[in-house]
Amino acid sequence: MTSRSSSRLHRLLPLFALAAVAGCSTHLDADDYDRSCSTAMECTVVFVGDVCDCKCDLSAINVADYPRYLDDRGSPNCSKDCGPCQGAEPACIDHVCEAVPK
Repeated sequence: MTSRSSSRLHRLLPLFALAAVAGCSTHLDADDYDRSCSTAMECTVVFVGDVCDCKCDLSAINVADYPRYLDDRGSPNCSKDCGPCQGAEPACIDHVCEAVPK
């Protein structure tokens, strides 16, 4: 590797590190997904907020966007074991998917 190539690499390393950290976020927001609906059958309940925080914040999104949600959520490596959350059901309220307590 030439010193010129090495210099370029050293300038790019902080960008690669930033990209890696940005891709590891454990925060999810329902508003980042399609929440439109005509009926409750088009909605599914999802966990939102920091997936490693154990707060059990629930919302709902359109089922068509659920695969993208799962990709975004991934398999985070959290340091806590969270207990079960209170259940919720998906509802379509004013054409917006919502999670309502059971």
